[in-house]
Amino acid sequence: SGVDRMRINVRNLQTGEYWNGAAWTATWRWIDPTITGNSWTLPNVDLTDAGTYQVLLWAWDNDNNRANWPDNPQPVVTVN
Repeated sequence: SGVDRMRINVRNLQTGEYWNGAAWTATWRWIDPTITGNSWTLPNVDLTDAGTYQVLLWAWDNDNNRANWPDNPQPVVTVN
């Protein structure tokens, strides 16, 4: 039925900090990505530092069904 909305959390596993949409902070924060058709982007996320980042994702379809990280493996991104 298509993606209606999403919530994303990005954590730097080396520092333990979370991306709040503008800067890295010690506080957990959900970020709303931009959804265009079947694609999504997380604008302004700063992954310029080498390290490993954990990305948690919740998504709702147009029927309000939710898929989240317990249902899907948590992606981890390593930046060299």
